[in-house]
Amino acid sequence: MNNALPLLALRFVLLVAAQILIFNNLNVVGYLNPFVYVIFILLYPLRTNQEQFLLVSFFLGLIIDLFSDTGGIHAAASVTTAFVRPTLLKLIFGLAYDYLAIKFDFRDTRRKLVYLGTLIFVHHYIIILLERFTFSNFFMSLGYAMMTSIVTLISCIILLILFKYKS
Repeated sequence: MNNALPLLALRFVLLVAAQILIFNNLNVVGYLNPFVYVIFILLYPLRTNQEQFLLVSFFLGLIIDLFSDTGGIHAAASVTTAFVRPTLLKLIFGLAYDYLAIKFDFRDTRRKLVYLGTLIFVHHYIIILLERFTFSNFFMSLGYAMMTSIVTLISCIILLILFKYKS
């Protein structure tokens, strides 16, 4: 973990900067905003203290909230995503997760897309529910979360291919 700390710090800073400077100002089809900072949570090393991971995820979301003026919804979504991640990894990868044998290269693409897509959707749906703070338009919120998640998933895949993140 100590060897990976400078790389994690650099990834943290670059993703926050990219989100604040580029992606917060990018609206696909006029209203869909990709949240690529979630890559940090998705690719965080598996062999870490869970409390530390939740704390780092909270600060990641809080920084995005401060620059986006969103009042804590990104922090809440980031912590929830970090909390759900181990369970989702066990469900999708099974024994490979138990032995910490998951590598985010581009083999076994289907499972990795399911993992990325599901966590991105969880993250985005929480943001949308907290942003709108209502269940009255459940299906409209679900559709919006799905569309935003697809745009974010595509953006994340492009970034992963461009920079070939390894964890």
